Amino acid sequence: MIVHDLKNPLNIVINMSDNEFIIDSGYKMLNMVNNILDVEKYDEIKMPINLENINLRDLVEKSITKNNFLAKLQDIKIENNIEKAIKINVDKEILERIFDNLLTNAIKFSPKDEKISIDAKIENNFISVSVSDCGIGIPDEFKDSIFDKFVQAQAKNSGVIRSTGLGLTFCKLAVESHGGKISFISDYENKGTTFTFTIPISL
Repeated sequence: MIVHDLKNPLNIVINMSDNEFIIDSGYKMLNMVNNILDVEKYDEIKMPINLENINLRDLVEKSITKNNFLAKLQDIKIENNIEKAIKINVDKEILERIFDNLLTNAIKFSPKDEKISIDAKIENNFISVSVSDCGIGIPDEFKDSIFDKFVQAQAKNSGVIRSTGLGLTFCKLAVESHGGKISFISDYENKGTTFTFTIPISL
């Protein structure tokens, strides 16, 4: 109940402020609050989804805009390589939160002056979306539990981001609610990580 009650004041801070840093910090805190609530709520039951037809590139661009202030602090460039014509049938809000969590995670583990790439390809009736960074990679001891609740690898070269350890847990629940799967490829150390989720184009 206490966590839930944080949502309204955070929304007020976001909507009333003209300061880019405050708005970005407010979005990050609100995303953490939503992750806590949703992981707790949908840990044992399927997350409900409200489907609509959306342009994938446009949705990704919106998520990049929300996370770009944090990326600029690290001199990190985010590249949207998704074709303009790709449209999919998904829950728009949930998919945007997936990208928010994956981008926050990628920025957190990336050194300065690097880039993050977002790519997508269609295979049969599925779309496969990847978020790739040039960061430190995931240590072997975390690879089997990276999607578990409260699991966090140690972020090097990053003093600006903190998290609850629930972002990737939320991503897994959200992707599976769309009938998809999420995975990653990572070579420790300093070879980067790619998170990939695959979902049906239309449910």
